[in-house]
Amino acid sequence: MTNKNEIFALSQDFTDKLYQDFISNPNQSITDFFEFINLNYPFNEDCIVRGKTDIYFDDIVIDELNKIDFDKVKTNQADLHACKLLFEGNGNGPGIYKLDGNGNKIKLSYLNATDPRIWNFLSLFLLRSYTNSRWGTRKDSKRIFLSNLSNERISRHSIARLYWSADLCFEENGTNKLALAEVLWQSEDFMTQVTERSTADNKLQIQWFLKFCSKPENRKKIFEEKSHENKLIYRTLLKLFIADSLIYNFQNMDETQFLNLCKLNLDASRQI
Repeated sequence: MTNKNEIFALSQDFTDKLYQDFISNPNQSITDFFEFINLNYPFNEDCIVRGKTDIYFDDIVIDELNKIDFDKVKTNQADLHACKLLFEGNGNGPGIYKLDGNGNKIKLSYLNATDPRIWNFLSLFLLRSYTNSRWGTRKDSKRIFLSNLSNERISRHSIARLYWSADLCFEENGTNKLALAEVLWQSEDFMTQVTERSTADNKLQIQWFLKFCSKPENRKKIFEEKSHENKLIYRTLLKLFIADSLIYNFQNMDETQFLNLCKLNLDASRQI
């Protein structure tokens, strides 16, 4: 039996105050800043937006996320595990969720999922231990503050990136609904390169691309081979993918046409 924890939305004034505190000391790490918050800003109702968000988190999922040990697991595998926990929970429905009229867990609405105040509450308070364990040595404000919903900012925020990478990969009718997340999180760099570009707005085409990358005959070439520039092939492949998005309207392509283009680009990437 798990208990549900309500997710709050941090007030903008409070978030702005924290942000100014963080950037005013460019030498402090995220760990240092969290210690500063503990001393100066104990969480209370003055920090939050009045009214309910009707968004919840199971305490067992919160606990599991906050206990991930990045010293014992490769970071991309730990992040993959975290994104699945956040999106799918631990076998009892979504980890972060709303409730329908019958009290059943359902995914967040688009409006909820695009509210930066929610993600800032999670990174700075409820999932602070996860954030600290993963990013504590960094000095980058983008890891803990989400000011707007550009692809680049989402892909770098400690918690929002987990949810949105899972949402991008989620296949409603699949047996393993997040199978593509295992491809996306092949490496931290690959995940970032895919999600921070405007092409990530084309969810169906990104899923086709990830399926192409997951094929056994392609996977080794993409993730292990290097181009003549001494960069992993996926770097060059993604450059061609982005360039093609400026020439072609991917949404007018069927899957076969799209995959044929990917094959041409992979062949070209190995020759560049």
